[in-house]
Amino acid sequence: MLCEIPVRILFLAADPSDASRLRSQQEVRDIEDRLRIAKELGKYKLENHGSVRVEDITQAIHNVKPHIIHFSGHGIDTGELCFENESGNTQLVKPDALAALFKLFASQVYCIVLNACHSEIQAKAIAEHIPFVIGMNDEIGDKAAIAFAVGFYEALAANHSIEEAYNFGCVRIQLQGFPEHLKPVIYKKQSLISVPTSELKKTIANPFVPQAGRVEDARQSLLYGEEMFTLALTLAVLYRAREPATIAALQLPFFPKEPLLRPTTWQALTSLSRVIEDTQVVLRSASRAARSFALNRAQGEIKKVLDNAKTLPQAEQGLIVEIAETWKEALLSVAGEVGEISITKPIRNPHIIGDPVLGERFVGREDVMRQLEELWLMGQQLQSVVIYGHRRMGKTSILKNAANLVGSGVKVAYVNLLEVGDAPSGVGEVLIAMSDAVSQVMNLQPPPDGELLNLPLLTFRRYLQKVIETLDGTSLIIALDEFEKIEDLIAAGKIPVDFMEFLRGLVQMNSKVAFAFAGLHTLEEMTADYFQPFFASVIPIHVSFLKRAATRQILANPDEEFPLDYTLEALDKIYDLTNGQPFLVQLVGFQLVRRYNDQVFEQQRPRDPVFGLTDVEAVINEDFFKRGRYYFDGVWGQAARGAARQQAIIRAIAPHKEGLSLEILSHAIGIDGASLQPALQTLKRHDVIEEVEGRYRITVELFRRWVVQFSEQ
Repeated sequence: MLCEIPVRILFLAADPSDASRLRSQQEVRDIEDRLRIAKELGKYKLENHGSVRVEDITQAIHNVKPHIIHFSGHGIDTGELCFENESGNTQLVKPDALAALFKLFASQVYCIVLNACHSEIQAKAIAEHIPFVIGMNDEIGDKAAIAFAVGFYEALAANHSIEEAYNFGCVRIQLQGFPEHLKPVIYKKQSLISVPTSELKKTIANPFVPQAGRVEDARQSLLYGEEMFTLALTLAVLYRAREPATIAALQLPFFPKEPLLRPTTWQALTSLSRVIEDTQVVLRSASRAARSFALNRAQGEIKKVLDNAKTLPQAEQGLIVEIAETWKEALLSVAGEVGEISITKPIRNPHIIGDPVLGERFVGREDVMRQLEELWLMGQQLQSVVIYGHRRMGKTSILKNAANLVGSGVKVAYVNLLEVGDAPSGVGEVLIAMSDAVSQVMNLQPPPDGELLNLPLLTFRRYLQKVIETLDGTSLIIALDEFEKIEDLIAAGKIPVDFMEFLRGLVQMNSKVAFAFAGLHTLEEMTADYFQPFFASVIPIHVSFLKRAATRQILANPDEEFPLDYTLEALDKIYDLTNGQPFLVQLVGFQLVRRYNDQVFEQQRPRDPVFGLTDVEAVINEDFFKRGRYYFDGVWGQAARGAARQQAIIRAIAPHKEGLSLEILSHAIGIDGASLQPALQTLKRHDVIEEVEGRYRITVELFRRWVVQFSEQ
């Protein structure tokens, strides 16, 4: 059993323009990669803040409430760290200033990593207040600093302690052949009493219960010692919260793993941890409906604790009952403000099926937007990208939201190449579509259609040159959605074979212009002769499935006044069925809202405004698969192109939810395993199948069901 609150890591990067350039974004990407392998899924949450100014630090800590703070930047030999000022140049911060700041957050921050040259002086000062601080005792190269970070967080993800992770980081520097493995140093708060590691029996590995260097480590030599220590700590934290605001602000330690000495106690504490999350919604959500449902859930969890109080061990029973009673009264104090929700007319369906999702409803793609921000705003030169992934994964939504989310410094001219059709008038029609899109975002009249049809390449190049002259401090991204259409038009003789070379030449005209291609493939998967000019200069960005939290937000909080809710079991079931595939998530939500309106307002059957497992199972029917046919047919049709035997593999796997081993799959199809590899790799790359513990299985459960029931039709 785990606490639902993850370990939060705040990554602060400062790379002043008047200092040598660092690879901070490479560092944060490598850290994210290592944290993804954490044994307990969702245990770590990393928040990346770049170009950090001194005044940004406090707000970032308030917002993220981190347990670990990681600084990537420069330091000088007198101990100051280099942040950025308003102009992007260096602003030095002295050790005593940072130490004073972190003292204010000593109750929540557990470890600070200063991955910067000469940061030992800072580390020593900060360790007066923070349990663990890592710094560098001299200059350290960029590659060595990144190697240390990789080793450190890789060890944390494997459940090693802070001190052990520090050692792994130093060894990683050494393994990669850099001479700086003695540069990182670790300081511990003086109140942490050293206990020889040899005297400890480590029962549970936990990054936030270090296995050496704390008084309470001695408890680990006792059976269930760590469980009882964590229980005492948790109860003390819960007991201090008496009002809704203090309940919402609580941060609990990780709960221990099974087997447990007191399982019923931890069940009660899990209920109280859910009350904390719901109280946060009650106090912070702008939606009255969301607040009302959260309050009801929280009161239900408290009632569950009180109803089962007699099953609790006598030692903590009274204290847990007192906490639950106190919280019950605290929530009653805000019940009048929240009010009840009355649904008197059919609910407007907020879910969007097939069309791009825009504005506040566009959620769950923060990772992609961070990459685009880095490539389009933070680099020395504007970077062309190819955004690729599974069918109906939201690539169009990403392009259409990019300008607003990345920042005012970038203009995005969006072109859907499918709207060009077969381009009977040739390349001129494609360039007319591109000119119109550029004109809309730049407010610069496009060339007449006749000129683009008669002298297409020359006319567009001259128009783009005029656009460049008006850019000033902004940049222009020309976004070509469904870019595979270019290959179709080249094959049909509608546009010249060297069209991509022409586009590449446009990028070379000026560093303020770049392209964003979006489709199912990377450029390398396309015909090399056509797309080769961009191979060396385009960055691929893979758009994968939504995370569980984003899926929940789309369903339970699609807009501020959505008056329906879901049980946690229903939300988990939908995620298991869709794997976070955005189109399918929206379709399930759409069908559920239709079901509610039909039952309550058409059939006049009163019902609870909360969707449960029964509702989810009811809407996954033949009508659902018909409404989703564009997605299902699309994925199936895509498997008929490219590497041979893709559809045969899908058909063979589909009846087996847990998947098939390569040996069994090879036998079922009648082809040796080596010959199946091109098709298997293509299907994996397109997120149609995945390999788990030596078995190939279909990634999206609803697609698997469609294959079994409808693919033959």
